[in-house]
Amino acid sequence: VRAYVDEYLGNLQRITPQLLTGSRQPGQATDPWLATFRGAVVIPLEVAERKPGTAAPELVKWRWNLVNRYDFSARVLKGLFVGGALRWQDRAVVGYPYITDTNGQLIADLAKPYFGQTDFRGDAFIGFKGAQFFGRKLKWSVQLNVRNVIGDDGLILASVNPDGTPAAVRIPPEKAWLLSSTFQF
Repeated sequence: VRAYVDEYLGNLQRITPQLLTGSRQPGQATDPWLATFRGAVVIPLEVAERKPGTAAPELVKWRWNLVNRYDFSARVLKGLFVGGALRWQDRAVVGYPYITDTNGQLIADLAKPYFGQTDFRGDAFIGFKGAQFFGRKLKWSVQLNVRNVIGDDGLILASVNPDGTPAAVRIPPEKAWLLSSTFQF
């Protein structure tokens, strides 16, 4: 891949003055082909080549999940159950600042990554199981789940520009209520 990119880049550098400038982004009227190719292909390739042993963008190093359920056995509460889940993940790399190398080219500074925020979320549920209808032939259970009952509802940083300003954000999972009913026979 690198040999092909180097050859293509060499051709672009040789014929760029003869190419018309254009843009693949409607808001920018003059975006030279060479700058576009460098930003979209060459710089990400150079980052990937220098990455072994560094933090990978959008991946977290640590994550844990905890799930718990308690079934009541006392006569009055028999069949009732409650539970929940907690999820936490470490901050992810969302980008890198650019520095100028010895050749005067902009490259990503892998030693100083930009990090997003940690994420902590929680769910809860309550239910009842064991009611019988028509003798022992039909059992009924009902459960209410609330997803993301704990957690921030602000936008989540997905990537940043080289100057540290947000480039992309994502919408966090919304709080969701789910009521389910099951019959067994």
